[in-house]
Amino acid sequence: MKYLSILFLSFWTVSAQANYQCWGNVTYLGVDESLYVDNGYGVHKLCVLTAENNEKCKAWLAMAMSAQAQGKPLHVYYKNPNKNSTNSTDCAAVGNWVAPEDEVYFITLQQ
Repeated sequence: MKYLSILFLSFWTVSAQANYQCWGNVTYLGVDESLYVDNGYGVHKLCVLTAENNEKCKAWLAMAMSAQAQGKPLHVYYKNPNKNSTNSTDCAAVGNWVAPEDEVYFITLQQ
């Protein structure tokens, strides 16, 4: 129970920092030196796999692959310190085939 409380608190703290989140089923998953995912808002470059300390990007790739295989929504959290919005309509404004200007800093696989 203590572990679950810590896990929930950690998730809440991280997701509370989000200006907005984009979630939906993975309709496109591509990899070169980077991870590209479309979960309903266009193809977004989430991270660089070849970067130093790329463990986070590898974990995100595994989560995206799992979401796609299971047909479950993938939540991508974006943070921009200059925005106060928590509106998911910002997702459509990110664009298609882009590296988002807003920081992609957390993703989750909805159960």
